[in-house]
Amino acid sequence: MTYSSELVKSVVVTYNPDIKLLTHNLDSLTQQVSSVFLYDNASKNRDEIIELVKNFPTVKLFLNDENLGLPINYNRATTEAKCGGGCEWLLTMDQDSQLPNDYIECASRYFIQDDIAIICPLERDDDITPANESHEEACEFVERCISSGSLNRISTLESLGGFDEEMFIDMVDFDYCKTVRELGHKILRLNNCIMKHKIGQCEIISVFGKPKMIFNHSPLRRYYYFRNSIYYARKHALTFKNNRQFYMALVKGLILILYEKNGVRKFFMGLKGLLEGFRMKLPRCYTSNLLNQERKLIS
Repeated sequence: MTYSSELVKSVVVTYNPDIKLLTHNLDSLTQQVSSVFLYDNASKNRDEIIELVKNFPTVKLFLNDENLGLPINYNRATTEAKCGGGCEWLLTMDQDSQLPNDYIECASRYFIQDDIAIICPLERDDDITPANESHEEACEFVERCISSGSLNRISTLESLGGFDEEMFIDMVDFDYCKTVRELGHKILRLNNCIMKHKIGQCEIISVFGKPKMIFNHSPLRRYYYFRNSIYYARKHALTFKNNRQFYMALVKGLILILYEKNGVRKFFMGLKGLLEGFRMKLPRCYTSNLLNQERKLIS
């Protein structure tokens, strides 16, 4: 290694994971970071997880009595990562994503750049991404990335108040990315580091003769996606006038749900989420913190 593994710790949040995929995940992570914090959200196969973790001395297991979602566990892991000092980056991982074994070593070349708040791999779902897809640049700055595989600079995480715990799941990552960029920080994607990442149960269907992709997420996931999308838009002042494409995508996404199994139920769960998104209270500290940070950047 050309970097100190003490600089990086990782968090994995599990909920009824595939043990085989989780094993591969931990195999790779424990070779690249100093510690892994595994937070289990009351999985049905918890006993299997407990047995698995016994094989990994650097994995610390936390058992939640209920499903707490992602941001609460991410923020708790941030606090854990700081204990003992020396850790500067927190790697957030899904239970079934698979990182390349040299990912952290490749990313460490950019740790010294203070304006970079997030470093991420190029994600690839073999059911979606063409096998011959390529990028001219080895790395590039991007607007956003998913939480899985993201290296988050802890000092930036703390200064921005961590991940928004109101969001539970879905849009948590895009919300944090938006805040990061609003305050002048950057997100660097390493195009040569490919992370295998599964996005639901993808399926191509024909709608009026045109191919469309559906993901077959659960009704609860549909609720949170649409609820958090509206909350996200309100939080970041995305108006319909200036961000019509965002809102039109939500409408199209809601209609496409009807083509999934149990589509009617998912449709109404999504509709319920949309309405709830307009009712959610925005964090009072968000606007004032944003303004204070902007003043610091200007000065």
